[in-house]
Amino acid sequence: MKRLGASIAVAALTLLATQSTALADVIDSGHTVTTNVVTNPCDTADGPITLTTDTRWETRLQPDGTVISHFLNHSEGVSANGTKYIANRQATVTTAAGSTINVVDVEIRRISAGPGPNAVITVTGTIPGSLITTVRCEG
Repeated sequence: MKRLGASIAVAALTLLATQSTALADVIDSGHTVTTNVVTNPCDTADGPITLTTDTRWETRLQPDGTVISHFLNHSEGVSANGTKYIANRQATVTTAAGSTINVVDVEIRRISAGPGPNAVITVTGTIPGSLITTVRCEG
């Protein structure tokens, strides 16, 4: 009987402990579709690429006051030379509680269906501040 009572007490304490943990609240979310013109930094001879981009985002307020925004983009398009491109981007912007500095982390994978190399573009840094862009040409 003591074991049953101890098990019930542990279960009750576990339930209370998990219930008191605050979850992040979604404070903004959305979806948009845009069109823009870019180039492949790994194959500029392919010409301008017209991309249609589907963007989804969600912003959460963490229990400690930190605000984190996540962005997911999926793009498709064709270059001036007729090469099909698909690009996917993931981005996170984090603002600590009480701060006005946004920490940015972005990764873009721009994939070509043609013979040219693919681009992997990363952007890191802060706003205000400086952003560092790195381009790797692969494949």
